[in-house]
Amino acid sequence: MDDRAKAARRNLDQATAAGENAAQVAQIGYAAAMENARDLNARLVEMVHANAEAALEATTQIVNAKNPADLVQAWSTHATKQFALLTDQARELTAAWQKFFVPLR
Repeated sequence: MDDRAKAARRNLDQATAAGENAAQVAQIGYAAAMENARDLNARLVEMVHANAEAALEATTQIVNAKNPADLVQAWSTHATKQFALLTDQARELTAAWQKFFVPLR
């Protein structure tokens, strides 16, 4: 082989190695993004369940209220719990979204 052929072969080998490395990096990034997406979806389902459960509990208390004071108490308790729940969920979603997008940077 002459020098030009050797240089071309070396360049081809380097390009092949770089391509394989890029493919591995992409696979790792994709796998991380998919894992984060699964975690995010699972957490969203848990949040929907928690919110539905809280709404059903509040509805039960409101329906079972014997007088206006019980109704106000049930509504106030629900509003306080729901505010705390939504605050925690917003914090969790923010962290999850940040985790989700980190591999994409």
